[in-house]
Amino acid sequence: MKRRGALNSGCRGLILIVALLLSWDSPLAGAEEEKVFPKSNATLPTGFITYSKGRKSERTLHRLTLNPGMTEAQVRASETLICKKGDQGGDIQGQISFDGKMLAFARNRGEGGDDYHEFANYDVYVVRLDGKLPATPVRVGHGYWPSWGDDSSSENKTLYFSKHTEKSGSIHQAKIDENGEASAIEKVADLPTERYEGFAMASADGTFAAVRYGGGVYAVHYAGPLKGKVIHVGGGCMPHVTADSQWVFHAMREVARADGKAKGNGEGAGRYHHGSSVDMKWFVTKFTGHARNQNKGGEVMLCTLAATPTSFDIQHRMLVSDDGSWVDVHSDGKSSGSPSGSKSDVSQPKPEDTVFVWADAKSPNHLFDRHNDILRSCSVSPKGRSRIGEQYTMDCRNGSFVTLNSSKPLLAECQKTNQISIELEFQSRKEQGENLSALVSFSDGKSSPNFILGQEGGSLELWINLSKTATPSKVTLGKIEPGKKYHLVVSYRSGLLEWFINGTRKTEAVSGDFEAWVPGQLVFGGQQDGKNPWNGRLKGVRILNRAMNANEVKTRLQVAVKRHQSMPKVETITLKLKLLNTSKALTVKELKALSYHRCLVAHEYEVLEVINGECDSERLKIINWAILDRVVEPTRKKGDVYTLKLQPRSAHPELNKETLSDDIEDFDLMEFVDIGS
Repeated sequence: MKRRGALNSGCRGLILIVALLLSWDSPLAGAEEEKVFPKSNATLPTGFITYSKGRKSERTLHRLTLNPGMTEAQVRASETLICKKGDQGGDIQGQISFDGKMLAFARNRGEGGDDYHEFANYDVYVVRLDGKLPATPVRVGHGYWPSWGDDSSSENKTLYFSKHTEKSGSIHQAKIDENGEASAIEKVADLPTERYEGFAMASADGTFAAVRYGGGVYAVHYAGPLKGKVIHVGGGCMPHVTADSQWVFHAMREVARADGKAKGNGEGAGRYHHGSSVDMKWFVTKFTGHARNQNKGGEVMLCTLAATPTSFDIQHRMLVSDDGSWVDVHSDGKSSGSPSGSKSDVSQPKPEDTVFVWADAKSPNHLFDRHNDILRSCSVSPKGRSRIGEQYTMDCRNGSFVTLNSSKPLLAECQKTNQISIELEFQSRKEQGENLSALVSFSDGKSSPNFILGQEGGSLELWINLSKTATPSKVTLGKIEPGKKYHLVVSYRSGLLEWFINGTRKTEAVSGDFEAWVPGQLVFGGQQDGKNPWNGRLKGVRILNRAMNANEVKTRLQVAVKRHQSMPKVETITLKLKLLNTSKALTVKELKALSYHRCLVAHEYEVLEVINGECDSERLKIINWAILDRVVEPTRKKGDVYTLKLQPRSAHPELNKETLSDDIEDFDLMEFVDIGS
């Protein structure tokens, strides 16, 4: 059995602030092959499933009947062709209207390829499902990723769809009559363009779209009470907005509320294609699939669904097809209980003075207002060779992390108070060069930076632009040592700069305001211009628009250290190895076609010598990075000898969401991660 795809999900990460020489190790996580997913014996609904069948330009739409008491064989035998495919390309993205009478789908135009990542190469069609099949579809217009409005139980229905260019997208709507004819086609919203990557599906209530930006999925709210907010709901692509407009499911088997107030359990789903019934009791997914087979079918799993305002859980019910994709499900049952989006949701503390927070890549990292509604999501996207590393940290290696949706609020809030506090935990890998290498910077890459908190040689430096000084103020904060872990708080109000390194306080008299600050980009591990990258790890970031005091710093430090002490230690071993067998990694062209930026590869090695630590195995499977930010890492050759620093695969759940090429068929091999790559 050959595998290429995402690594399995792992254990829950922990937030920590490092004050002493503490470990950054992670809890252990199991392997995907060992997982047993919950199963249900629930009675099948009265309804049906739709899916695309076949590969690329040959894909056609089919329907399976569901009735109580049907066996798997009977369900599979009910397969019916919905409509003949187009003359050029295939049919995908079928979405069932709320009354079950119509299916909207995207048809390839046959221009420039039939890969579904060619977002601008599709038209939207509608076909009736309640008559004789196969039926003749009706063209709505140019577009992609259709979804029905919550009025689609009536004769005149609203249909949403997206349109795409290379760097931008928009949401449109049309009115569909009982014959499938479209009218009143109009644009509803333009989507934000910064790091836009497509994959835009509109919600049934017409208030937001789930969209991919910079490797993550965001709920872009363009109407309703959250209008103007962009909320991070996870890392991945292929978003599915549930029929109740409350949850977003995406390709990393993650599910989160569109308002960011809760996360659900996506374990048991497939990576790429998902559908939910109107009554929110049934869920369907393409259960098998990986980065190399997205354009063909796989196993389709029907699941039960239990959703509340704060939870989302699925259980496997029946495997209904071996060759399906772009799935949806309709149930004639009625939903009951309060909707998932009721206002009685879990409350969140309001950090009124916090303008940016990033605990780690596992945490939600949302900011809330006084009504417990999300103000915005704080997220980062890796550039260059940087990646999410151990303990879900920002692992900066000749690259950086850029923020999304945070720079404008940072500028406005800090200029309003003329105060700022920056808190973070970091570990430098080495002494930096003579030029200042930024741990965190805020600049436009052209004029004087607003601030740089960085490392110059073995010194920690702050460079801050204050309007009352002829040149930006530069303050040496102290000496730091490579390999040690530090907790740092830098706090400024006019007249006083305070900083705390592992709780030790120092001050300097500095005056001025932030009037000279300019709109820019908040960047970690480097600067906007990409020069002088910093090499090390970051997490526990918090930026406030006020000065912190010594008591606050002390309290946060004590709590974080206590929380960290319960974490297990992960052993690192160093081995001399000979490469025996290799896997075929994705190419940059393949990765770009999938809208991905990085991938891993697994190889089989023979252990020649244990240099440090303990290892009793003669052969190992070792995972390393193959491509980072669409640049190929040095290729390893079969028969060559390497000295590698390794940690157990189970200690690195942060890799669960990455794409892995793995052709190694010996499943008894112990798996390790090359932490030096």
